[in-house]
Amino acid sequence: DDFIAAAQARSPEELTHIARALLHAIHDVFPEGLMSPDDQPVSIKKVLKGEAKWSVIKEILGWIFNGETKSIQLPEEKVKQLVATIEKMLRSREGTSFHEFQTLMGKLYHASIGTPAGKGFMTPLNHQLAKTPKKVWFRRGSTQRKALELWKYLLSDAMAEPTKAIELMPASPDYVGLVDASGEGVGGVWLSGNKQIPATVWRLEWPDEIKQALKNATLTINDLEMAGNLLAWLVLEGMGVEIKHCHVALFNDNKSAVSWILSWAAHSKGPAGNLIMALALRQRMRRASPLTPAHLAGELNTMADVASRSFGYKPEWKCNSMDEFLTLFDRLFPLPNKNSWQYFQISSRIVTRVTDALQMRPSIMEEWKKLPKIGTSISRTGASFCNLGELTRTWTARPLSTECTTSPASPDGSDRATWAEESKYELEQYVQRLLPLRRPSRWTEAKLPSTTT
Repeated sequence: DDFIAAAQARSPEELTHIARALLHAIHDVFPEGLMSPDDQPVSIKKVLKGEAKWSVIKEILGWIFNGETKSIQLPEEKVKQLVATIEKMLRSREGTSFHEFQTLMGKLYHASIGTPAGKGFMTPLNHQLAKTPKKVWFRRGSTQRKALELWKYLLSDAMAEPTKAIELMPASPDYVGLVDASGEGVGGVWLSGNKQIPATVWRLEWPDEIKQALKNATLTINDLEMAGNLLAWLVLEGMGVEIKHCHVALFNDNKSAVSWILSWAAHSKGPAGNLIMALALRQRMRRASPLTPAHLAGELNTMADVASRSFGYKPEWKCNSMDEFLTLFDRLFPLPNKNSWQYFQISSRIVTRVTDALQMRPSIMEEWKKLPKIGTSISRTGASFCNLGELTRTWTARPLSTECTTSPASPDGSDRATWAEESKYELEQYVQRLLPLRRPSRWTEAKLPSTTT
């Protein structure tokens, strides 16, 4: 077994104290001579070799930790072995034995600890693993081949630029989004978190072929919701905000889509796997911190609902132009100081790319590495930078006009205030669950037998 100590020390003396505290703890749990007179819980040979020395760079459990750059990466030799194994499987004309494939999967899951985007590439490989065939093939154009090619790219990229610790841990969001998909369209909003961005709304009417696929049950509403999450992320990229090492929260009223992002995997064999791979790759390309998905009940997801259903779902919500839609949205969801929402128009090339993924048309993942122009931000006079808390205060103080209300929202604005408060609460609870437990004891200042004067 390995005994591991990691510390943020303020002085060499504190490091010495922590090292001695660890040695005392080891000897308390594993006393000397427990199994034989010569039995030592700490290997003297390893200590003499220097393994027990403090260092800002240390290999622990197969990972190289760098305390100076606050990053983590696999040793170069392991990366080369993994890449060579993947290349061999991709070239093989005889197929790969299931045992070899199973071994590779174990190594890839280990690699995904420090390269979280890799989890998003596992869905098609998991489906192959579940079949337990004698031989595994990675034919050209197959999703399994795409996944391995993405892993090859990811491993090489992680060697060139190690993963920062901030890319591994969720935290309070810098940007907050809401998204919803319906049978007629998809839409959502982006709001400020710790960092300011213009309050932005976007929407997209599904092409006829997507609407028909939903009617025919070729696609499910869960698939459309997952596509909505991908589109929402692309809108944030297209807004031109700084995403590198930023934390992003995305609310959705579809539990399946939320769970797919949480686990970066889908059990269904439909387009969800392709959409997850595309989203994971875009996050890696932008070096963003983990996306924080959270479920928000449908009645509280009113803003995204209106955006996705503004194509005829209700006569009072139907808008035939951007100006009509912004006028409606400004009335239904007023911003502080009578400011206006910014609108984001998604480009047709991005729409085609996402709908192709939905319909599982042949494509290469290289298309997701370098994107065409995502779209255009269109601002009216008085664009606003606001967060959930500011919306709550605005909606509580400024009731809606009774001639423009949505069915889930009450005329006095109380439901909208409830929505904002619920959203904040969900987000805070999610972040709290991920934080380490507090340790109020100042144990580093306690006296040890070896340091007592």
